[in-house]
Order: sequence, then structure tokens, then C-alpha cells
Amino acid sequence: MKCSRFAVSTVALGLIIAWLLSGCGGSSGSGTGIQLFIADDPIDAQAVNITISQVAVSKDGQGWTVIRDFGENPVTLNLLDYSYDGNSTTPDEYLLADCPLDEGHYSQIRLILTKIEIVDNNGDTHECEMNSQDITGLKLVGEFDVTPGTKSAVLIDFNVAKSIVRMGNGGYRLHPTVRVVPMQITGSLHGVVEFLDFEGATDTVPTGATISAYQGTTLVASALIGEDGSFGMNGLVAGTYTLKLETEGYSAADTDVTVTVSNDTDAGTITAVLLTQ
Repeated sequence: MKCSRFAVSTVALGLIIAWLLSGCGGSSGSGTGIQLFIADDPIDAQAVNITISQVAVSKDGQGWTVIRDFGENPVTLNLLDYSYDGNSTTPDEYLLADCPLDEGHYSQIRLILTKIEIVDNNGDTHECEMNSQDITGLKLVGEFDVTPGTKSAVLIDFNVAKSIVRMGNGGYRLHPTVRVVPMQITGSLHGVVEFLDFEGATDTVPTGATISAYQGTTLVASALIGEDGSFGMNGLVAGTYTLKLETEGYSAADTDVTVTVSNDTDAGTITAVLLTQ
């Protein structure tokens, strides 16, 4: 059975956590429906806890079909638990919905958010401010099709590092940067960044070191670089990307990588050199 995934960010690879759904919208026949996954792109924090009370989809702007209603028990997820890091033993997405759905062309997804909290590296918890329209329903634009006899798996790729903005008063605000991608047209990539000092010796990975994938001048995805230098990005539409190191104090040549459908591309080792002593 074909599937398309829905996720809200990109960071780990492997296990999918799911639950049986009740009260799903749609009246389609057996085997026709949607699977909705949530995942995350990284931020330098201990946790990004997002609480969701309802999920809905819109068929060509013709109103909303609720595909998951949590009622009085909204689900809270730490998005950083679902980050692709190239490690096949850790999860890279959370199955948010698996539901019958009428066939057709869909253009939007709506998440009703109850709360977002950031736990910083000092262990302090900060509630993230949201605009009123995000509270009443965070609308995500992205097209996907549900065809007879198939389940469409759609990834909501939530770029946390770009979506959570640190304000001057020390608080945080939601500024959504989210991709909606049918998973049947995507692949992933992984690689290693080697940090070197002035003498060419291996240096420690700086805290919060980040690498990003661009198509032209458009930022598509970002990844935190692990303590061992490894990184990974999931939910990338097949095509060529330029990897750019975005880490203060180091320089690295841009690296072009071609991602193909359903494959995990090895971007190799990228060398980053310390700029000043």
C-alpha cells in the first residue's frame, strides 16, 4: 500500500510511534486515507514541547475535515525527540494521524496548538508566545493528493531553529517555518563535519554548530551537528542541494549533494577550518 507522510521537522531516523485513531473525518473506502507524521529541524535547546489539540485538512479550500481531535487530552511532543541524525536506531518522525480520507487534492493542514514550551540548556522552561491566528489554527500550505486505494504519507517538516525566535526580552516567539512534503518524492542525506584548528588538528565540535541545505538562495532544511561531527536531514524532495556550514568562527567550502527518492545519500566529510586564533 502506498503511503505519504506528514512530519513537522527533520532530525532522527527509525521507529514510528503510532496510536489507533477514532473520530476521523472522511468517508472514503477501505485503504484510502492519510498518514500524518510530525518531526523537527534542530534548535540548540534541551526540549521543544509542542501541544496539539486537533488536526484538520482542507480539500482545495472547501472547508476543513478534522482527522484527529484529542479532546480534553491534547498530545504534547518534544520535537527534538524526532530529529533525523543519520542514526537508524532513533526515531525521525511521529505518526500524528492515520485516518480514512476522501480521495482528492488537498492544499492545507491546520494544527490547533495549545502551547509551545522551550527548555533551554540551563534547564529553564520558557513558554513560546504565539500570534492569535496560530492559536486558533496554525495553517500550513502544502499540496498532496489522496488517490483511491492508497494512503498518502505527508511530512510536516517543522524547522524549529528558524520557527522559534529569541526576543530581546529573553523570551521566545513562534514564527512558523514549515514545509509540507509528500514523502513518496523525498529522500534523505547524512554526512560528517570535521572541525580543524590552525595546526590542522581535530577540534571539538562547537556548541550549536549547524549545517543547512539550500536550493539556490532558498533555505530548505537545517541540522545540528552532533558531538562526533555527524549530521542528517530527512524529507528532502529529490534534487540537488548545496550544503553550507553556518557556524560562527569556522569556514568550510560549500558542498553540492544530489538526493534521490527513498535513498539516504552520503554527503561525505566536510572540513571546517578555524578562522581566527
